[in-house]
Amino acid sequence: MEQQIRWGDIFENIGVQLHRRSGMLVRKVLWASAFGFAAVFVLSLMSQLLSFDVLYQSGMINISSLVYGLVILIVVIIITSILMTLVKIEQVVWLNSYFEGKDLTPKESRTIAVRLFGGWIQLQFRLFYRYYLWPLAAAVATVVSWLYIFAVSKWVRDPDAVAILSTVMFIGGLVGIVLWQRYLKLKLSFAPFLFLNIYKRNASPRFWSDFFKEMRRLNEVNKDDSFRKNVMLEIGGDIAVTIEQYVISRVKIGFSTGAAILPSVPGALASALSNTASMAAGEIAYRVIMFGKLAGRQVMYDFAMRKLHGVGREPNEYIYSLKD
Repeated sequence: MEQQIRWGDIFENIGVQLHRRSGMLVRKVLWASAFGFAAVFVLSLMSQLLSFDVLYQSGMINISSLVYGLVILIVVIIITSILMTLVKIEQVVWLNSYFEGKDLTPKESRTIAVRLFGGWIQLQFRLFYRYYLWPLAAAVATVVSWLYIFAVSKWVRDPDAVAILSTVMFIGGLVGIVLWQRYLKLKLSFAPFLFLNIYKRNASPRFWSDFFKEMRRLNEVNKDDSFRKNVMLEIGGDIAVTIEQYVISRVKIGFSTGAAILPSVPGALASALSNTASMAAGEIAYRVIMFGKLAGRQVMYDFAMRKLHGVGREPNEYIYSLKD
């Protein structure tokens, strides 16, 4: 009888990894998102003060302040994106090192993540080009075709027909995008682990060719029961995120209601604080849930590697040499 992954092994690893790393993950998310949360607080406070005309009366709102604010916001978004990417890389390093019996200190795992940043960005670019660019181009072409057919050429002159066809195209396109995005999440679920497992310095075009060949082989053996468990893990993560977002939204409404009782400036300050705290709590909960799902997929990756090659994967010593 063909060996199958047990749910017990998946949940056990999720529990172990959350126990080992959740506290550190929370600290790293807070650190990486600190500038972003500060920007959220300032924007929220400004929006509240605008409703009371406080900023207009003080003369703080003008073209130069808006330009400076926009530039600062863009810089904050870039910095936060870079720092959160490093956190994502480090999560995969944590999981790989645990399965490969490598005991890394927080400083070592962080150093590895920083030195892998360039290769990781190259991986994301190649995944985007290979799996996302052409569907995106097809979606843009569809929208342009719709504009030409219904708005420019006037081929279809019946308003009812235009409304029906537009609705069908919109709903069909939306469903297609959602299904394709879900499919890619499953298809590419092993990519981060495989990248760390075989990556070398200055990866050549041959490396990336071998990378995608190996990923196709892993997906071929990850069928039937393993694939169903991957789908269920994805759905379970989505359900957990939905519950988390609902709870956070209820808490946010409660804080906002309390802040509305206060006078203008104190109320604006309390509302901005509640919005920022709610967003921070939501971001932390989301990242912890995603890390749990990633830990579950690590078990599936290890199982697929054993099934494909007959033995467990060998540690990539190049990756661990980056800690020094």
